[in-house]
Amino acid sequence: MEHLPAMKIYILTLIVVLAFSAISFGQTELPIIGSISDIDGLSKVYLVADNESRKAIIKQFQKQKVLYLVEKPDDAQFFIEYKTISRQPFDIGGTTETGQMDVFIYREKKKVIAWSESTTGGGFKGDTANRLIKKFLKALNKK
Repeated sequence: MEHLPAMKIYILTLIVVLAFSAISFGQTELPIIGSISDIDGLSKVYLVADNESRKAIIKQFQKQKVLYLVEKPDDAQFFIEYKTISRQPFDIGGTTETGQMDVFIYREKKKVIAWSESTTGGGFKGDTANRLIKKFLKALNKK
């Protein structure tokens, strides 16, 4: 019986530690939602995209003279990330692709989303990525 108070303290301590662990593990580094004005005056961009989508985005970059793709993330002032969310077959042999493009910066070690959009397009030759980069460039020119 004399070990009972020590056992209670041990169990209570364990419960408190587990509770704080659950709280801290449940928190993630969520991005801050900013606006397109967060990238005002910035021109060096690092692009993350799969091969076909990357080709389509680069093709649109070559048509404009404001933004420049850099080879390394360390050289970038901001980032563009395109990702495929889903692919769905339709008709005979065709597919549609839903994709999302996020444009973001890092400020004080926090990810700040300057522009984000998703859309659905044809699932070939980077069609969806092409649609989204055109929307982004249009939004950038409007500000």
